[in-house]
Amino acid sequence: MPLFNSDILVNVDQHPGFISGKYYAYSPFVSSSVNSGGTSGLAANSLIYVPMFIPKNITIDRLWLRVQSAVTSSLTRLGIYNNLNGLPSSLLVDAGEIDTSSPATKEAIISTFLGIGWYWIASNCSVSPNILAAATMMGMEHFLGFPSTYLSPAAYCYMQSSVTYGPLPTTAPVSNLAARSTAPFFKFRVA
Repeated sequence: MPLFNSDILVNVDQHPGFISGKYYAYSPFVSSSVNSGGTSGLAANSLIYVPMFIPKNITIDRLWLRVQSAVTSSLTRLGIYNNLNGLPSSLLVDAGEIDTSSPATKEAIISTFLGIGWYWIASNCSVSPNILAAATMMGMEHFLGFPSTYLSPAAYCYMQSSVTYGPLPTTAPVSNLAARSTAPFFKFRVA
């Protein structure tokens, strides 16, 4: 796997291979899930990023999330950003707007090639939906880093930045990033 700050490949055989038509979680570190809304999961007018490593070249055709209960007028945009030095950088794909106001599995249809490397799944919502979220993600702090020496490792599951709801920015705003807990539980489908 490439290191965050390097293009050196350490080991690309971390995954047995992706199967067309199957859904895959963005991280192997999710150890429990929870219904989540508001500042846990997706918060209105916030752009959130979760890191994702792709160990084999693939094309994906869906981004997935699960809305757990109704929230009036909730709309969500999903997308993928490239990685640069451990942070989201340039927008790879804005998957468009999906209605997250009613409970159901929601998918954004795309066709995006992902080469071996690190990416960031991103999301922005108009009104905080109540979604399936990863309550415990032990190990993510290894990728996100701690801001100090005494913090709960479960508290660092994703990064969040304040951004008004709308199309995803072409360059990821990272100047006011903050680590957060209870990350949205995203999946992608291999074409």
